[in-house]
Amino acid sequence: PARFAPASAGALVAGVLCGTGAVTAGLAAGDVITAADGHRVDSPTALTAVMAGRQPGAVVAVSWISTAGRHRTAQVRLVTATAL
Repeated sequence: PARFAPASAGALVAGVLCGTGAVTAGLAAGDVITAADGHRVDSPTALTAVMAGRQPGAVVAVSWISTAGRHRTAQVRLVTATAL
C-alpha cells in the first residue's frame, strides 16, 4: 500500500503529471499540501479555492509535508494539464 505523509490536514497528492511544475518542485504521490500562495490549505476544497483563477505560467509558492515527514516549500510554475 501507498505511504502517506504524516499530516493532520491538507490536500493529499494522489499523483503528479510528468512535465509539470509539481514534478520539478519534488511533489510526489502521498505528500500532503498544507499551504499555497500564502494561504493555509486544510482540505482539497481549500486548495481548489486558492488555485481558482490562477493561470498557466503563474508561479505559486507551495508548502507540503513529504511521505518522509519533511516540511518542504517550493515555487511551482503552473502549466495546462493535458487530457488523459
